[in-house]
Amino acid sequence: MVKQFVLAGVVSGFVLMSSLAVAAGYGGGSGTVSDPYQIWTAGQMNSIGANAGDWSRHFRLMADIDMSAFTGTQYRIIGNAGTPFTGTFDGNGRTISNLTYKTSGYVDYVGVFGHVSGGTIVNLVVANAQLSSEGQYVGGIAGLNAGTLSG
Repeated sequence: MVKQFVLAGVVSGFVLMSSLAVAAGYGGGSGTVSDPYQIWTAGQMNSIGANAGDWSRHFRLMADIDMSAFTGTQYRIIGNAGTPFTGTFDGNGRTISNLTYKTSGYVDYVGVFGHVSGGTIVNLVVANAQLSSEGQYVGGIAGLNAGTLSG
């Protein structure tokens, strides 16, 4: 009986720590309309692209971000053909600068957002982006946009 309680406690602790680790990938918020995930750093911006399960959530850029630490194909593009970005990204009038994504390979959907479908991107500035691919749909903010871009 004691072993069952200990095991239950360990499993509960692991589940709690796992959920905290996911939330820790961003700078705050819960991903809802009223409490969007906060993006403060280049690492947090890159985390969005690494977590396709969050592409239907809500985000807000909280600072200007310099993406120059990510070169070649290190930046994780947000949204692709199979799982487009359908959430909301409020750039908050902030700038994402020095984003580089360069490949000589055939990669479709290249941009800060690769594929947006039904999602909304507002008040975002992208400066000094260098993007190249032999594939289709390459753009600064979105490679392919079937959503709303404004501001």
